[in-house]
Amino acid sequence: MILIEFTDKNIASNLIARQLIENHGFSQLDEFRWQNNDIQLINLKTQSVLDVSASVENVDAIIVLSTHKSKIKEKIMTCHYPGNWDGADMKGDKRTLNIAPINLLKKLSLEIKKSADQIGWKFSLEADHHGPTGDTPIVFVEIGSTEEEWNDIAAATGMANAVMNAISSKETYNPVAAFGGGHYPRTFNKIQLESKYAIGHICPK
Repeated sequence: MILIEFTDKNIASNLIARQLIENHGFSQLDEFRWQNNDIQLINLKTQSVLDVSASVENVDAIIVLSTHKSKIKEKIMTCHYPGNWDGADMKGDKRTLNIAPINLLKKLSLEIKKSADQIGWKFSLEADHHGPTGDTPIVFVEIGSTEEEWNDIAAATGMANAVMNAISSKETYNPVAAFGGGHYPRTFNKIQLESKYAIGHICPK
């Protein structure tokens, strides 16, 4: 089962979830959960997306819907694994990485790039840089970088479409870890989007 986690306390997280519910056949199970075959969507109602659960039994992978914040105010859609190479300034455990579902992130990258292109936005992977820490394979998908973008319906719709298309794909790829570059790794973006390789954890610089 794929678990999609969101919180209605986060603007983009909630807006992407709304598009999934309205456009992708999710049936409501209770106040907090929706189901579409082997995909479950859950509102954890945490104050921050960094407080969502990263350890869930009987789940193949977790996708977290999130805002993206940056000093560079740009229209961008990103995806990455959570994890901390050194300290834990943004939650999670110090010097601890999560399990990287490389095929899922590869497919998300390809689909998010398509959605971003359709609305004239940028796409990028990000290096591992925040929590939470847990035992279940986990990725974040994010819309950034300001409140204007977090409220953009076209971006939220595109991200919801990308998530569902990626989950339905059965393609597999060759895994590689990535070392060097900056937080937004242009060289690794190119490898992710144009090669047979799937980028695993990214350690910048």
